[in-house]
Amino acid sequence: ILKKLHYIEDTTGATIALHYLRTKQGHEIDFLISVNSQPTDLIEVKMSDDEPSRSFLHFGKFIKNTTNIQLVKNIAREKSTREGLSVTALIPWLANIDFSATCK
Repeated sequence: ILKKLHYIEDTTGATIALHYLRTKQGHEIDFLISVNSQPTDLIEVKMSDDEPSRSFLHFGKFIKNTTNIQLVKNIAREKSTREGLSVTALIPWLANIDFSATCK
């Protein structure tokens, strides 16, 4: 992810940052991507838990209008939630990683 973000930063001139989010209560998101100081993507990575992470609901109260993705290595079935969370397979997502919409 970081390598792809560096490429986008180098080719578009956008200021891109990659962050980790964690609260004192234990809510966490593995990756927060921001473009020009605006949050654009929240990404959580799991080994086999395909149940939507509650952390998206928690951080969604404070961080609006982001693409929310939960990547799962060993996933039985991909799904999307009413809240806009996409639960998808890790390896194919990484193979076809595309942040072009993020940088518009």
